[in-house]
Amino acid sequence: MLFTMLYVCFNLLGTALLFKIVKVGPGSAPGGIFFVPLVLLIEDIVAELYGYKISRALLWYVLSSSLIFSVLSLVVVHLPSPEYWHLDTAYHTVFDPLLRGSIALFLAISVGRFFNIYALTKMKILVHG
Repeated sequence: MLFTMLYVCFNLLGTALLFKIVKVGPGSAPGGIFFVPLVLLIEDIVAELYGYKISRALLWYVLSSSLIFSVLSLVVVHLPSPEYWHLDTAYHTVFDPLLRGSIALFLAISVGRFFNIYALTKMKILVHG
């Protein structure tokens, strides 16, 4: 349960901070990139301890939660705001591209992480544990 909670939390943080650019040394990087190592670590631990079936289910949970998060965020951001609310454009700037980013992440995660889980569990079988 703890791995599931952390896995979904770090993935949603990565999705929400996808378009936040941060300065790293002389360059820059998207803010969500800092959660990728944690996500992959948890993913590999779950695949190693619980096997392919559980880790694949966990991956489907995170993909669906990311898509639900993006769609519902977009719906709420596009609801009408009161006249005195002055941050509406900031929310549109942040959340409008989120669904596109989530769809791209969905495709990338589907290919990369499913292959990672499959390869990890197959190697575990090949080396007998």
